[in-house]
Amino acid sequence: MIDEFSPEQGHALWRQAQAAAVTRPIAPVSALDLAAWIDGKADAGLTARVEAAVAADPVLLDMALAAMSGPTEIDHAASARLAVRGRALVAPEIKPAARSGAVLSGWKSWRRRMEWAVVALAMVVAAGTGVWIGGDVGDQVLTQTTVTSLFEDDVGLGGLLSPTEDL
Repeated sequence: MIDEFSPEQGHALWRQAQAAAVTRPIAPVSALDLAAWIDGKADAGLTARVEAAVAADPVLLDMALAAMSGPTEIDHAASARLAVRGRALVAPEIKPAARSGAVLSGWKSWRRRMEWAVVALAMVVAAGTGVWIGGDVGDQVLTQTTVTSLFEDDVGLGGLLSPTEDL
């Protein structure tokens, strides 16, 4: 079923709907949002929200007009100092870089010292074992006077080598 309305009835219906409509509360605007809007640095969403709040609140409008009519000249030296102080308050604490590349840089930890001690002990044990095992052959080589005399007996170098006829 289609009902046709006259323009007067349409306008009356529209006015009745507007009167019955629930008005949405306008989100509060912070001073930083207002300052960004005044400076022209607000995005589209923030601009729409601030403009709606300024249109609805005459006190906020007065604050915005007062801020816009303030001094336009800025002391750049003072603002640079203020920016440095602000960054120092907000910035995280800077930690010194870890030293690397030095030979003894890892000696601060007791575990690292223990690792190096175990490596040194292993080297001493390996060298000592090598001398102990090879000491017998070394003593035999030192007692012989020439290389050919090593091959004169049947055993030769403790049985490691056998004499050949070419020598």
